[in-house]
Amino acid sequence: MKLFNQLWERALLYLEEDLNTFQFNVWIKELKPVREEGDNFYFEVSTPMQKNLMNEKYSEKIKAAMQMAYADILDIDNPHITPYFLMESEYTKLEEKAKEETEEKKRVGYRNIPIDPGNTFDSFVVGECNHFANQMALNVAQAPGRTYNPLFLYGGPSLGKTHLIHAIGNFILDKNPDAKIVYVSSETFMNELISMLRVTNNKMEVDVREQFRNRYRKVDILLVDDIQFLAGKDFIQDEFFHTFNALHQLGKQIVISSDKPPHELQKMEQRLLSRFEWGITVDIKPPDYETRTAILMRKAQLIVRRDENILPIANDVYHYIASKITTDIRKLEGALRKVVMYAEFNREGMSLTKIDLALAEKALENYLNDAHPKALTPAYIVDMVCRQFNIKPEEIKGKQKNREYAYPRQIAMYILRNVTELSYTKIADFFDKKDHTTVIYAVDKINQQMSGDVETKNVIEDLIMRIKQ
Repeated sequence: MKLFNQLWERALLYLEEDLNTFQFNVWIKELKPVREEGDNFYFEVSTPMQKNLMNEKYSEKIKAAMQMAYADILDIDNPHITPYFLMESEYTKLEEKAKEETEEKKRVGYRNIPIDPGNTFDSFVVGECNHFANQMALNVAQAPGRTYNPLFLYGGPSLGKTHLIHAIGNFILDKNPDAKIVYVSSETFMNELISMLRVTNNKMEVDVREQFRNRYRKVDILLVDDIQFLAGKDFIQDEFFHTFNALHQLGKQIVISSDKPPHELQKMEQRLLSRFEWGITVDIKPPDYETRTAILMRKAQLIVRRDENILPIANDVYHYIASKITTDIRKLEGALRKVVMYAEFNREGMSLTKIDLALAEKALENYLNDAHPKALTPAYIVDMVCRQFNIKPEEIKGKQKNREYAYPRQIAMYILRNVTELSYTKIADFFDKKDHTTVIYAVDKINQQMSGDVETKNVIEDLIMRIKQ
């Protein structure tokens, strides 16, 4: 509430200039700030008439004034702010609901984390390229905080770093369901810190800092993906440095992944890099031919498990794909899914009884031969998403908030963020959104849904594969 009151006092100055004396004194000045919840700010009103007037006539003016006040006090441009106006009875119900949600969070605790249950040590295909990394990860999972701390995994994209991190989390939870585990990408860590940032003389308010620290420092295991994204962000690195120290001193396990070894990370504080090397640093190399073939066979088993009617796949199909794609596991798996989809689409017309080498070569003709793929433009990606959900581009870029349009819009934002170099701000601009936090919310939401729902994950991964083709 302290921040809300500060914002409102500053916003009143702007509103007093914008409105006439009667409007300001009768309707605006008497508003009572009662609750702050993330980007939502709740005011208590005294009568139904005042509530209607706020929503119909003054809501946008109040929002604009609070955004200017937010920028003044917190030095954050284009903040996402939504004012709500409630009668006393409505506010009481809101308080009761918030209390129930708080109690529920206490019951759920740290179990409610985005660890993919499908990413286990059993489902990780081990070969010469990743044997050592797999063994070190297993050692850490078997004795967290007592063997290698931190465990620092590095390697190129789509080589299995995230899989191993999730496997560690799943292994520990299987042995100890009460373990307090947090899995987070460095980007999410940064966004959460920024969203909680309350600047008073360039410092965070004590209660907010404590809230953030409790989230990450009162855990048994901290799993951090893609630490390289903290490069150049000194304030975020400082907070992570102290989080690392607090956990390490308590003997809590830390696992970190990166695209490069610590000594190659640019714009990262030296004191942080030295701590990354306190435990053990392990690289994951691109899979060799045998490992690529084994990965394809394992992936095929999962596909058949979901749909027993899939046509049988000849062994030479696996060997063919493994010989053509040598570095990217996701592309490897994408090629297999393309072959299976091609076979299903042509099953009746071609009277197919199995997926053989000739069919695989035909299905992958463009996928493998396009050495210089076209650039993935936002318009093209949105068009592909629209085809998937049978809606129009102007609808997905519109302002409709019902699920029919909002869900495909969130998926499009997620895909744009993951397959292009566009920033959150650029994606927001493409969708005519005033604030990039809308995109951050969409990406986080789809990430969580993919982590908890295998079918959703498969649908989106198949869509990404088709887009890349």
